[in-house]
Amino acid sequence: MRLDVYVPVLAALLFGGAIRPLSRLWTPRAGARLLVCAGLVSAGCWVWALGLLGWTLLGQVPTVARYGQWSVSVLHRVDPVSPAVAYTAIAILLALTVLVAVTTVRRTRALLRSCSLARSLAPAAHGDLIVVPDDAVDAFALPAFAVPAFVRRVLVSSGRPRLAGPRVPDLDVRRPLQHPSGGGAGGGHVVVTSGMLRALDVGERRALFAHERAHLRGHDHWWLLAAQLSAAVNPLLSRLPTTVDYLLERAADEYAADVVADRSLAARALARAGLAVLRQSPTGTTAGGRGLALGYGTTAVRARVAALLDPPPRFRRSAVFFLVVAAAVVLGCAVDAGHDVERLFEIAMLGPR
Repeated sequence: MRLDVYVPVLAALLFGGAIRPLSRLWTPRAGARLLVCAGLVSAGCWVWALGLLGWTLLGQVPTVARYGQWSVSVLHRVDPVSPAVAYTAIAILLALTVLVAVTTVRRTRALLRSCSLARSLAPAAHGDLIVVPDDAVDAFALPAFAVPAFVRRVLVSSGRPRLAGPRVPDLDVRRPLQHPSGGGAGGGHVVVTSGMLRALDVGERRALFAHERAHLRGHDHWWLLAAQLSAAVNPLLSRLPTTVDYLLERAADEYAADVVADRSLAARALARAGLAVLRQSPTGTTAGGRGLALGYGTTAVRARVAALLDPPPRFRRSAVFFLVVAAAVVLGCAVDAGHDVERLFEIAMLGPR
């Protein structure tokens, strides 16, 4: 335990600093998923290690020891953790409890905003597409869980009326755009304002729709939410949510470029959308009330356009092997530290009470 229990803490520190370099080693979608999985492992082992460090001190409280039927004096004698380290671990855990609670409340509110927005926009749906008659320049993907099944049944039975608004020429919103490999959007809705549609030509709209449908197909909202919760549990991973957000947008950009079979077209669509978003007034966007929905022209547009103008990214298998080995080592050390703490308390149970 003298070393094993500190490995998850050291690993979290190293992983937090290496998140951005690691994100460049894989294709965007694979990178986002690998980083989220590694972040969950790191956050879990980090909390486990802090709990073990703090528990060795809490176990020496007479009331706790009397309930657990072990000797305080023996536990104090065999405990390898200094009181200062144990007190620090307990303080960090208390602070993390507050931080996780605040993050959970905020994410729950975001989910409720998404549900409310989906219910208000659902009558305008044509397939998986919702066109909002608004001069604001905006487009985003609403996740499937934001539209309850009973709302969809009502829409089907009522013929799904469309919101009245200005007509956008050269666009058949009822025709779904399929990826060459097959498959649909994967649930949820693509929401786009008439202002965004007017800012793009026909080919650029196809890239926009493909981008947002990629978010729905990949269930990107859940992956981003997992990254945000991991960072709340382990603040050393504070760069994880923004990095995963960028990678998910990059993955959707690559999907759109594949669908329209033209990387320059996908880059031009993104650039025009980003410029249109920048030109509008801050109050002319619905971004503040869409909750968990993932937008199109708001996240690192310049870097994404530059990436689309370059060749497609490569996937490095060797880096995956390194990440898996590192995660296995961290998990093994966390498990071994748990067994060591268990043995400490077993020894304490044999001593005089």
